[in-house]
Amino acid sequence: MNHVGPGITANSKTFGAPIWAKEAVIYHIFIDRFSPSPNTSWGKPQSLSGFFNGTIAGINSRLDYLVDLGVNTLYLSPLLPSPSHHGYDATDYFEVEPRLGNIADLQTLISALHDRGMHLLLDYVPNHFSSMHPFFQSAISDPQSPYRQWFTFTDYPDQYLTFRNVQSLPKLDLTFPAARKYMLDAATYWLKLGVDGFRIDHVPGPYKGFWREFAQVVKSINPQAWLIGEIPEEIEEQMTYYGLLDGCLNFILCDLLRQFFAYSSLSVQEFASHLTQHLEVIPKEFSAPSFLDNHDMDRFLWLSGNNLNRLKLAALSQFTLPNQPIIYYGTETGLSQWHGVDRPGQEIGHLEEARLPMRWGEEQDKSLINYYRSLIKLRQQFLDLILGDFHLHHAKKSSFSYKYNKGKDELLVVFNLSCDRMAFDPDMFKNEPVFCSAEGLVDQFENGSCYLPPLSGTVFTNRLI
Repeated sequence: MNHVGPGITANSKTFGAPIWAKEAVIYHIFIDRFSPSPNTSWGKPQSLSGFFNGTIAGINSRLDYLVDLGVNTLYLSPLLPSPSHHGYDATDYFEVEPRLGNIADLQTLISALHDRGMHLLLDYVPNHFSSMHPFFQSAISDPQSPYRQWFTFTDYPDQYLTFRNVQSLPKLDLTFPAARKYMLDAATYWLKLGVDGFRIDHVPGPYKGFWREFAQVVKSINPQAWLIGEIPEEIEEQMTYYGLLDGCLNFILCDLLRQFFAYSSLSVQEFASHLTQHLEVIPKEFSAPSFLDNHDMDRFLWLSGNNLNRLKLAALSQFTLPNQPIIYYGTETGLSQWHGVDRPGQEIGHLEEARLPMRWGEEQDKSLINYYRSLIKLRQQFLDLILGDFHLHHAKKSSFSYKYNKGKDELLVVFNLSCDRMAFDPDMFKNEPVFCSAEGLVDQFENGSCYLPPLSGTVFTNRLI
């Protein structure tokens, strides 16, 4: 047994994240909202739950943009046949939704990515089907259907287990061999097409034995596949999947970054303490990719009151922490939203608010794109230090810093959270700054002090570069 934190023990670990995952900078694409095919325009649906005509060919046509940005891994929302714009309710696990393209389009994208040394993760949903899936339709229309045992009926045929009590999302009983085989065979199919791994939806839904078998099947086909789970529960629950999956999306860090940089609901000391404890409890070999927002929550920029400086500070922290960073499509262009996801009096949030079409051309904030491009270069340049030991350097009322050491090399990341320029002891800095979130670099030394611009973050190093 591996001890991974206070009161937490992990399963025996037989495999881990692939080598390439260490350097991953991930770009999360919601296919219908990213880019139409070349010479095609955006759709104009009557509501945000309609179809905007984004396609796989559209993604392929934008690869130069993504390469220039510096990302090296794409994570795509579900692309299986589905009646919805989001695709988390599949009706077939061995095809591509015709609105999005076809298998040939996906193969073209995979080849183009691999030629560029990039990787592709697909969103995979083994917990539930669409109620329109022919297997479920057979199960509810014929008591003798071989598919009836794929689902758990509490009052046949009208009552059955579902995902979060949504009747259109019947839950699969993966303890039933045929249902389990179907899901394993489908994963095998996409891996053999060249997919490099999966972001797995709603991991706590299936029983844990399924994940052990799932991982064994995946790794037997491609030992370098990456398996990242969606596990929004507390860290104790997440760690029960250590040894079953390669890691999980870091909802805890996401919440910390949003509370601190967007809401300002945590003090500097509280944030620094929570961040340090969180990084200590996660094993280094357990992938925990970070993100500021995704398709199921308000965008960070919206939460911050569209304050670009706060987004820049949060992104600087995200890219200088050990976790592989994920950029949700459009964040780097200044894409926000029109209304909040959660509205007063509404039980279920309007998730589509955070899924507006990608900005292209003159609508993009070119300065913000350049900022993200610089962040990615910064991370790549100092990745060996960032993946080393994290140390909280200082935490005061309106400022904090953390650093990494490796041999004689040091990386120091400093944040000024005040709305005024702030003086720091120049003895903290052993060299000139290599990055600053504000326009220009840190102010020149004045009267024995070093001044950082308001709401800014700056990175210093003593490494010769």
